[in-house]
Amino acid sequence: MRLVIILCSLSLLIACSDESAPNAAVRADTATLDANILARHGERTVTVSEFDARLMEMPAAERPASGSDLTGFYKNTLREMIVQQRLLAMARAADLAATEDFERTKGQFKRTVALDLCVHDRLGPNTGLTQEGLRAEYESAKERFVRPERRSTYHLFRRFEDGVPESDVVAFVDDVRGRALRGANFPRLAAEYSQSEWRHKSGHLGFVTPGQFDAGFEEVIFSLPEGVPSEPVRTSDGMHLFFVETILPRQEMSFDEAAPKLHESMMAALYSETVAAIAADAVDPVQAMDREIFSEKMNASPQAVLMETDGYLLNVQEFVARLRRSPEFQASRRAPMAMAYGAYEQMVTRENAYRVCLSEGIEDDPRYARRMQSWEEAAITAMQRQQLLRELALSDESALRAFYEGHSGQFSREPAWSLRRLIVPLGENASATMARMERDVASGIPLDTIQDHVGGEIEIREEMVADDLKVIDPLLPALVAKAGVGQRTAPYRTSDSLEVVEVTSIRDPTVLPFEDARERVAGLYAAQHAQQLYEELVSQLLGSEPLLFNDVAIADLSTMGVPDADISVEELEELLGTLEE
Repeated sequence: MRLVIILCSLSLLIACSDESAPNAAVRADTATLDANILARHGERTVTVSEFDARLMEMPAAERPASGSDLTGFYKNTLREMIVQQRLLAMARAADLAATEDFERTKGQFKRTVALDLCVHDRLGPNTGLTQEGLRAEYESAKERFVRPERRSTYHLFRRFEDGVPESDVVAFVDDVRGRALRGANFPRLAAEYSQSEWRHKSGHLGFVTPGQFDAGFEEVIFSLPEGVPSEPVRTSDGMHLFFVETILPRQEMSFDEAAPKLHESMMAALYSETVAAIAADAVDPVQAMDREIFSEKMNASPQAVLMETDGYLLNVQEFVARLRRSPEFQASRRAPMAMAYGAYEQMVTRENAYRVCLSEGIEDDPRYARRMQSWEEAAITAMQRQQLLRELALSDESALRAFYEGHSGQFSREPAWSLRRLIVPLGENASATMARMERDVASGIPLDTIQDHVGGEIEIREEMVADDLKVIDPLLPALVAKAGVGQRTAPYRTSDSLEVVEVTSIRDPTVLPFEDARERVAGLYAAQHAQQLYEELVSQLLGSEPLLFNDVAIADLSTMGVPDADISVEELEELLGTLEE
């Protein structure tokens, strides 16, 4: 029944959306508007069809809550649509789309649009992800929807070393445990005395769940009460202590709780499978470089090219920037390089699928043109809005200076380090190699001599800020921050190597003078005072010209309620296309 209503509504909207229909019947003095027009400001109008299309595409988070004032919500939405029209006209006049950065972003987005449409066409309207299918998947794999018991755990390790009697190591660990039992802070003890790589995080292993560690260690961890150090655990390498700070009990998710995430994960998996299937049809596919070459490229230069096809180039700098914005990268526990290579392989697969979509004529599809036009209008409108907000911020000198004085620490040139990095591949004797590296660093031995002792290669990296260091290893910024020029960090372990870094120079952070930081101050001020500045901007854009509303039509729409857009974007576009024909 709902689909019939939508079809009827769409038919009515298209019939009412003839742009050639006269709008001259509006009389500003009485605010009387044609039935087809909901709002007017000067020569700009919002028609019923435009307004309903906006409501249909509105994300759920932006929709009014049940029982709220729909009349006020509709008028605010109409005002915003008038403002957006004005901003779009200004953006077009300024030709904001004619920039290299915009074209690069557009190139990325058109690949997303093309793939979305191709995947939709391959899957058809029935993806198989029905409520019954979701429930069946939930019942068949309930263990996936159980959050196991989690324990926030700390670890302290002392290594058996040549020349040191094992009894001394055992006695030392017993003494440390006794101090913890008497109330000493275990994380501080681990930071000071542990020889594990986790000492750089005060020994914190994070929230440990069953299956992460050796069975013997887990038996100890999951038998401990909160706040009590374990008995010393002996292994062939040395002595271990564990300490559980917090215990979060096992939790089971009901079907209703699991269904949204389950649907999202199943759709993501289906999407990826379909993209891979499309990519397999590529006649002349882009070939992904192997992991070793990829690592060399990532360490070579920000401008090193990772992928280049017709009209598209991906270099290290852009790839790293996209990776940093990725929620998957932020949430991943994998080593940064492993995560980066996986993301790179996915990009190659998507590029090959995109080329197949092009060969099938996806860019000639009306849906593609509509989406690209909608995206471009939204993008340049946002650019114009941001530009005007910054101009408003820059126009208030006293407010900017006050903001600068109150936030001067945020307007510094961030510190940067130039480094020499020794990379030693993991071998059968990784523990012994790590011990040798730690002794050498503690003795102040030069990096080249450490290399003579343990092998590996030394690479040079210039002026790396904290975000650059995180891509190498999440621990590295904290390690480097403790080292002075000419000093070496404590050795650390990645998924495939043991590493130590020598700091060759440091660019200290410096507070920028107000004039040098002016643009950055304006940007941050505009972000933190966006609502206030936007209201000022709207007032300027509307000026003294009255914004007229069709109160009768708005009241009728309010009585009907917000349309429930329970069809997909693709289905809506197909319906529109059918009706337009």
